[in-house]
Amino acid sequence: MTETTNKAPITKFGKLLQTNQLAKIGEILVLGGVYIVSSFGEEVIYRAFLINRISELGKETKKASIIAVILSSIIFGLIHYD
Repeated sequence: MTETTNKAPITKFGKLLQTNQLAKIGEILVLGGVYIVSSFGEEVIYRAFLINRISELGKETKKASIIAVILSSIIFGLIHYD
């Protein structure tokens, strides 16, 4: 005599779980999140922090702001130079 079991049919989500596709999707989402957060953090450091601090040295005049943008761009470029 054979036993019958009440197994639900495998859905698309169930197949994802079985083939580890869901884990791969999670890894991609985490890497995307890290990329976005690190890019945002870098922009905050170079745009907000450096430009504000350099322009404070020039007593926050328009000329000091322009010099601050140029200097922060040079620093950014030097740090990312290979």
